[in-house]
Amino acid sequence: LGLLPHSTIPGVQALMQVSGTTENGDKALKPDAIGFRLGPRINAVGRIGEPPLVIDLLSTDDMGIALERAMQCEQINQTRQGMCHDIEREAIECGAREEIDLMETRVLVPISDSWHHGVIGIVASRLVERYGVPVFICTYEEEDKQQVRGSARGIPEFNVFEALEYCKDLLSKHGGHPAAGGFSLPEENLEAFRSRLSEF
Repeated sequence: LGLLPHSTIPGVQALMQVSGTTENGDKALKPDAIGFRLGPRINAVGRIGEPPLVIDLLSTDDMGIALERAMQCEQINQTRQGMCHDIEREAIECGAREEIDLMETRVLVPISDSWHHGVIGIVASRLVERYGVPVFICTYEEEDKQQVRGSARGIPEFNVFEALEYCKDLLSKHGGHPAAGGFSLPEENLEAFRSRLSEF
């Protein structure tokens, strides 16, 4: 990390330029600049774009190509930000419409068929911050609308992986750790899954 601001790799230089991490002329990259400026522009491509784009960015020796790829990363990250904002707003509206009592359910399990599975984990984290309960956010598999795919984020008092294990007979697959996880299940099991999570 200490060497990163001095990198001679055109793709790294281009990404720093496009993300504005070189604006103040500081030759030491702060953790925030890496975590909130450089990282998300690479991460967004893996979530909603074509990952070979980042390989091109970081392997080219041509500064012109590097800048072009960095700009593509920037655009994809802006798209990702917009998607996250829209999904978060829709999830909040959905909860208000259905009058979900979080004091009773203790867990939030929103679902929509229009949400992109690549970004729902980010939204789950935001909803955890907003509501203070574990969030298991769901969307449908693109190729199979009978199959639900989800991403979970927890709170310190709640073990996400143990919760998924508690529901494993309802799930097609699952994995994770105490703070976060991923899962899929048949749509017909969704209500039972909600109840089981509340029970857990």
